[in-house]
Amino acid sequence: MIVRYVIAWLPMVVIGIINGVIREQWYGNYISELRAHQVSTVMGVVLLGLYIWAISRVWQLESGMQSLYVGFIWLVMTVCFEFIFGHYVAGHPWSWLFHDYNILDGRIWGLVLVWITVAPYVFYRLQQRGVEYLSQYQSCAQYMKREIQENYMTKETLASPDKNGIIIALPRELSEENILRLKKFGALMFLYDFAQNYFVRPRLHKANPQKHREILKTLISPVKKCHVLDIACGTGGAIPNFDSSNEYTGIDLSYSMLKQAVKKAKKKSFKKSRFIQRNAEELLLGDESFEFILMDTALHMIPKYQLAIAEAARVLTKDGVFVCSTPVVGISKDFDTTWKKISDKRSLHSFTEEDIERVCSHNGLIYSRYGINGGVLYFQAQKAK
Repeated sequence: MIVRYVIAWLPMVVIGIINGVIREQWYGNYISELRAHQVSTVMGVVLLGLYIWAISRVWQLESGMQSLYVGFIWLVMTVCFEFIFGHYVAGHPWSWLFHDYNILDGRIWGLVLVWITVAPYVFYRLQQRGVEYLSQYQSCAQYMKREIQENYMTKETLASPDKNGIIIALPRELSEENILRLKKFGALMFLYDFAQNYFVRPRLHKANPQKHREILKTLISPVKKCHVLDIACGTGGAIPNFDSSNEYTGIDLSYSMLKQAVKKAKKKSFKKSRFIQRNAEELLLGDESFEFILMDTALHMIPKYQLAIAEAARVLTKDGVFVCSTPVVGISKDFDTTWKKISDKRSLHSFTEEDIERVCSHNGLIYSRYGINGGVLYFQAQKAK
């Protein structure tokens, strides 16, 4: 994949040469050398921007990290070409080459280097925002179709998956908290897994990331040949722990995260899988459809978490199990101190284990604590027969 972007750099040299010829043969004869340099730099930024945009449309980048990597490769190749070719082939002295980087003298060539470095990421993010926008605001026909589905058809009536294998089923209206989280997770998707393992769990939740993974694996791996539902599945971090004999359904607000989860599911080769962009408070799934439901480190972020538990109970089969991990107050003083400082600012719940047990009981779920990890509670709730 990266090789094609290395090859894609070569036409940039041609664009740079054409830009230089235009300067020398046209407007360079009518304005000062410094002004011509500045105009040429701006034109170079525009021309290269158009070219990089076209390339990003044809060869779509897979992640923000990959786009930054491509930009860095282009930067290194450009600088190497400029100095090696400029000095050893064109015969320009080193002082002449470095002169174009002197901002104090009005030389702004460095803008071109900055632009080709960040442009892949900029266009990647714009494309992702476009996908997020389209996923939330469908055409009028699609909008009406979804209205009919929600109001007049059964819970299991869903649209067909799009080209990325994702069923778009966002409700007509989202709460302000969900809208904010949708924007946040869309922008930071490529850093999500890293942030969870190296910042959120150890720093905010005061939990051991390795222990977290081990607990989830213990709870998930025995589940086989079941219909499983992963609520707020994110980038699909729990998918590797599921047995491939299961039929997997993943639900999340973020389209960008679901795209990453789809890739993980393909590697897992589930018996059957589907991904739905939807909020957890109203699942649009049939009653008693799943033998196993997982919600990993998400309950505290769902605005109406009581409804999320109620929905999990509704779609869970009799004798089915709901497994959940969530930060709660009252089990770790270290966590409680940190959580008190950030929960209100970030619209995060500060519920207790008793609060969760009460909601589970109200919805016919038999609550059972599995364990704790710092400020994170792990519990199982089985639906009564």
